[in-house]
Amino acid sequence: MNSIQEWAEFYKGFKIWIYPYHDYNESFQWIHWRNMDDSNYEEEYKNFDWENANGINVVTGMKGVMAIRFPIDEDIRYAKSSLTRVLSTLGLPQCYDWVIEGNTTFSILIDVCSMPMGGIQKKFKDFDLIYQDVFILPPGIDNYKCFFKNGLPRMRPSQIEWNVLSENLQKIGNIPLVFKGKTKEQKNYETRMKYAIGCALAIVVAIVTGIIAVLNSATFVTWVCMYFVTLGAAIGLIYIMSH
Repeated sequence: MNSIQEWAEFYKGFKIWIYPYHDYNESFQWIHWRNMDDSNYEEEYKNFDWENANGINVVTGMKGVMAIRFPIDEDIRYAKSSLTRVLSTLGLPQCYDWVIEGNTTFSILIDVCSMPMGGIQKKFKDFDLIYQDVFILPPGIDNYKCFFKNGLPRMRPSQIEWNVLSENLQKIGNIPLVFKGKTKEQKNYETRMKYAIGCALAIVVAIVTGIIAVLNSATFVTWVCMYFVTLGAAIGLIYIMSH
């Protein structure tokens, strides 16, 4: 698909409510969509300006559509692990059609049955719920490109009962992911420790080689050579022991 119009027709086939994204988009007005029915939407769809659109929005909260978004921070593996855990918990395959990968997030779209009209927790430890709001669909917009991770969808987002979704998200959503990789704080701490050890090592080597040079009446040039040879040997030993 090469044009926004083609993408729009593709999404419309899944009976989800979409509308064009423009650079001059006004703020999203949920009440405008909440009071709309299918016939009203069809009339509004005919008047949408797709030719000048820069992207496509889906209206979450209508037609059962809800998005779960996983922010990509410093470590993309953390977001991928959160995504994998939620898909598994909700009984969705890892190759689920409606997994969307962007340059700052992973997201999944689902079809929620018996969705309440309010009182939903949207912020969790490792992800957010996009509900009664707009969500950008592939191919994205100028400053946010995204695509379907597992190829183009072949059917509507999978249906999940609200009580099942709510129970499972509450169960895993407020519990931090136990991740085997190193966090940003751990990496920063290790970097600071390496600098500290390096400085301490340089000082110790300077003192030791200076004492040896004095005891052996060595010249300054000889001391400098001894210093760098000893420092190199010490660094090499530390590197071997740490790996």
